[in-house]
Amino acid sequence: MNARTKLTFILVMAIVSILGLQGFSFFQERRRAIDTVRAQAESAATAAAIGISAMPERRTLSSGDAAAATAIQTALLRAQTVSSYVLQTALVIPRPPIEGLDSAGDKTRTGDVVASVGEPTSLLASGEVRLDLLPLPQPPRFSDARNIGSQIAAVAVTEVDDSREAYVVVIATLDETITAGRGVAILLGVAAVATLIFLVVVSRGFTRRLEKLAEAAKRLGEGDLSYRVDVEGRDEIAALGEAFNRMAEAVQSNRVALAEAVSDLARASAELEKQVDENRRLLEQTVGAVDEERRRLATELHDSTIQSLHSAAMQAEYLEMLIRRGRVEDAAQSLSELTKRLRDATDELRRILFDLRPPTLDRGGLLSSLENRLREAAEIGQVRCTLEVAEGLEIPQDKEAVIYRFCQEAIANAVKHSSASTISVRMWKSSDTLRVEVKDDGKGFRVEDQAPPGHFGLAGMRERAKMAGGRVEIRSAPGQGTRVELILPVGGGGRSNTHEPDAT
Repeated sequence: MNARTKLTFILVMAIVSILGLQGFSFFQERRRAIDTVRAQAESAATAAAIGISAMPERRTLSSGDAAAATAIQTALLRAQTVSSYVLQTALVIPRPPIEGLDSAGDKTRTGDVVASVGEPTSLLASGEVRLDLLPLPQPPRFSDARNIGSQIAAVAVTEVDDSREAYVVVIATLDETITAGRGVAILLGVAAVATLIFLVVVSRGFTRRLEKLAEAAKRLGEGDLSYRVDVEGRDEIAALGEAFNRMAEAVQSNRVALAEAVSDLARASAELEKQVDENRRLLEQTVGAVDEERRRLATELHDSTIQSLHSAAMQAEYLEMLIRRGRVEDAAQSLSELTKRLRDATDELRRILFDLRPPTLDRGGLLSSLENRLREAAEIGQVRCTLEVAEGLEIPQDKEAVIYRFCQEAIANAVKHSSASTISVRMWKSSDTLRVEVKDDGKGFRVEDQAPPGHFGLAGMRERAKMAGGRVEIRSAPGQGTRVELILPVGGGGRSNTHEPDAT
């Protein structure tokens, strides 16, 4: 074996050794990266499972309770943020086993995805999941995880619906950037071997060009993505320098894009969290409004209708006694009083039912219902009431209930508290908004002194308007009357017509 052959053999062995070491190092680092992702996926699954198990709302999930769904969605969203590697987090409830054997000779079991957050993955893309594809944890472990293709699936056990078993499934992605990093390390190893060869067989100028490449590689390894190599010539080294520059530009561009993507993701996450909080607040306010309405209805029924019916029952017993004793004239008079009491109770029940959902709103529409309400206000409060509606105004059906409730509350407040002589209701369109105004010439009030939180009057108006996408504006001052305006987003325009309901 001559000297050239020995040198070639030594160089080949050196290259093979370097590549082997780099490959071993690569797989070691990749294994550590996979273990890290698996541990973080298990932590996310465990955190979500513990959070769901501690929720009292979970027991009403199967009944379609919105609070339970929102609470579980929030727990999954929090688990989603445990690690940047997590793609999707879902809650799976297993179905009863299907009697039938698959190819493995085991009973096939499936589950339903009842809640999910994050980017959809192939395993949890549909609402049905094969449980034999998941790493279902076995006692005494609380959670387990394993590789599924280029992803990791982690599963933790939780409880829903009166201790029924369910699974929290977390799908995480493997960090593939380790491959690119080791590719650069391998390139550095090959460049080092090539440098050794050229130091032996080529001139010092040739070596200087390789040293430029080595310096560029070093800068890139240190994170200096703005550094570019300048290699003269048209040979392979020059081509390598150009390829290196293109790679550095691509890496720099990808880093900028990644930073922008992370920033966008952070903003989107903050906005989503804000929306979730807002939805939760609106839900709580809606539930409070419903409870307040129920309490008001119960009070009215107890204080008026039930008392009237109870009194009528006692009078009926008295009437029966008069008839048995032959006191016909007294019985006739008592019967007349009983009839009046029953009619009053019937009228009261009709009024309460009308407040809940006026029949005219379904039969005759919004304008007919408002005319009836103004006519009633004119009779009760001895005030002059008018209704002005823009000609050709089209009111969306889904806005009618909001508008009616707004006018109902505003008119009632004007009759009860303002001592007004006139009340006017006006509806028109301005640009892309529908506006409804209730105005009176009463004594007015200081807006900043309006009812405290929890009062269902003006606060109820504002909450209904907000849930419909609009707002309420109130203008009033002592001695200057009150103007309450509802503003809802729509479109169109028109001229106005004025209606004056009959007043006594």
